[in-house]
Amino acid sequence: KTPSKKTTPAKKTPPAKKAVSAKKKTPIKMNSAIKKAATKKAATKKAATAAKGATKKSAIKAVDLDIPGIELDKLREKVKSIVENADRKELTVKMVRKMLEDWLDTDLTEHKDSIRSLVMEVM
Repeated sequence: KTPSKKTTPAKKTPPAKKAVSAKKKTPIKMNSAIKKAATKKAATKKAATAAKGATKKSAIKAVDLDIPGIELDKLREKVKSIVENADRKELTVKMVRKMLEDWLDTDLTEHKDSIRSLVMEVM
């Protein structure tokens, strides 16, 4: 008898990948209801932004600061110059208040909230 040879099973090869066609995708057409909804959403967003701006403007006028001998506009300009010339990473409202106290030579402790509002306006 002749010895039989051992055979190894054939390896399976993965199926070939399909070639991707080079066709361009066509844009999806929006129907009128979708267009109206998108337009309404954009209009609502604009209105919200405008209202936010109006709120900020009204907040500017809402600051009630009654310091004898100084007008609110002058104080607002001084706060603006302090904030613009300082390092904003290290600047605090207390530091601004102390600088204003030095400038006015008066104690502004009772006006902390109003000064905070002025500083936040500028920032």
